[in-house]
Amino acid sequence: MSYIYIGFSYPNKFKIGAWLLRVWQKSDYSHTYIRFDSEKIESTVYHAAHGMVHFKTYENFIKENNIIQEFKIDCDKYTCLKHCIKLAGQDYSKLELLKIALYDIFMNIGIKLKFQDDAGYICSELVGEIAKKELKLRFEKPTFLLTPKDIWIALMEN
Repeated sequence: MSYIYIGFSYPNKFKIGAWLLRVWQKSDYSHTYIRFDSEKIESTVYHAAHGMVHFKTYENFIKENNIIQEFKIDCDKYTCLKHCIKLAGQDYSKLELLKIALYDIFMNIGIKLKFQDDAGYICSELVGEIAKKELKLRFEKPTFLLTPKDIWIALMEN
């Protein structure tokens, strides 16, 4: 069996959006990603950020981000990697961030709003979709409404 890492991070430099997300979800992190290790190539991070879904070497990723926590997950990393490659290059969806905020605000007062998924991904939607398909994780809401904390909770429960 092979493995991947699902990680959580926070940028080294202050970014208002990352700070707001940390405050909103009451966590130490604002971002989630998948990391692949291999003896044949450099450790690589897969995530949705900076306008699109893409891969980045782990060495370059940690120059810009503080790693808060990583979970080592047993899975077929090549099946997971094939799924990731299919989604690489997809656009980042800032509109999903607004939907998450509205969804959470209204859920807290007992009103369940219905939203449609738009094209593109945010980090937690991307990791959630792959975790759901490849790792069989379950979530209480659609993947496009997940926050990094939702991913963290699902991993802690499993």
